[in-house]
Amino acid sequence: MMHQKIGFTTMTFKSALLAGEITLPELFEWGAQKGFDWVEVRDFELSFTETELLAIKIDAKRCGLRVHYAWDTTSVYKVEDRERFLQGIRNAAFFGEGTCSRVVIAPELMNPAQGKVGYSAAEFQVLVEYIREYIQYAEARGVILVFENSVEPIDGFEALLSAVPQMRMTFDTANTFNEANTGEPLTWPQLKAFTVRRKEQIPYVHLKSFKDGATQPELLSDGEVPLEELLLLLDTTAWLCVELPADDQLSSCLERVENGLRRVKSF
Repeated sequence: MMHQKIGFTTMTFKSALLAGEITLPELFEWGAQKGFDWVEVRDFELSFTETELLAIKIDAKRCGLRVHYAWDTTSVYKVEDRERFLQGIRNAAFFGEGTCSRVVIAPELMNPAQGKVGYSAAEFQVLVEYIREYIQYAEARGVILVFENSVEPIDGFEALLSAVPQMRMTFDTANTFNEANTGEPLTWPQLKAFTVRRKEQIPYVHLKSFKDGATQPELLSDGEVPLEELLLLLDTTAWLCVELPADDQLSSCLERVENGLRRVKSF
């Protein structure tokens, strides 16, 4: 297996974590036992305290897992989110030099149902300015911001990558095909060409599958993105994260994520 660094995200286990059915230390132990190398810790409301961050760092290290850090609740575009965004970067720095911090850009600016499937020229310029600023702030703290293609059509996302060459990406392999989110149909040849062009800007990958018009609960070999072909295209240093949809059943989450690890390792 050429892709050694395979992780999972705590987002899949959100319901179980919030319900107290499993704790983060228990989840770390499970992941290490199954053979994962790292974990994406999702700070659901960007609310972890320094004490909690330190405990996460210690517990993950004890299990031999590298931590990368993510949150959902801010927008690059919103001025009022600025301090919370910077706080997220400082939180990520808690986990050491080279920590990737997965963030989204500005989902509130998209509304495919109303025909809004791209950024206006004015919005684009504001985003470029703020992305550059946040990257500089993160780099000074040893953090690699990895911006996810959550709702952007792939062409629009690539325009940002072109405008900000130092920008790095969380490459989500299902979001790109969700026309309800992006307002744009996509084919594997289009995404394959994008992957080849932008490989150096893709250090971090969310592996999940889209098929038959929907994001799938399992990681598939034969989804819209052929898994083996994708893995061959990516740089061997990319951080691969099995990111499957959340489920209210803890046993289902554990089984599906373990199956995803097995599938990635089979190539």
